[in-house]
Amino acid sequence: MHLHQPGPAPLRDIDTLSSLARLANALAKQLTGGPRTLAYRIKAQACSLLLISGHASVTGIWPDGIVSLDLASGKTRLHIRRSHLTQNARDIVDRRIGSVRAVVRLGECIEIERRNI
Repeated sequence: MHLHQPGPAPLRDIDTLSSLARLANALAKQLTGGPRTLAYRIKAQACSLLLISGHASVTGIWPDGIVSLDLASGKTRLHIRRSHLTQNARDIVDRRIGSVRAVVRLGECIEIERRNI
């Protein structure tokens, strides 16, 4: 991959990063311990590069710091902790927070309703 060239990354590199993020996520869910951590780090790096290059979009923010990303392929949505992204990617997320939906778990909505009754 030629990720360090100036200008936009070739499409095959973007497809490779998208596949890498998706596969690292699937692998991490099957692993434990150090290998799981490594798989999540790979996912975070790939997602950060996709955000920075404009090939992933922020589609939601969860209250516990989880960010929902749609990858450029349009076929994949991944969730990742904001804190796991690189600083440049976190800056992009922060700029988009006001224009994306906030996600709340159903149980939290029910609890809020109970308190308001």
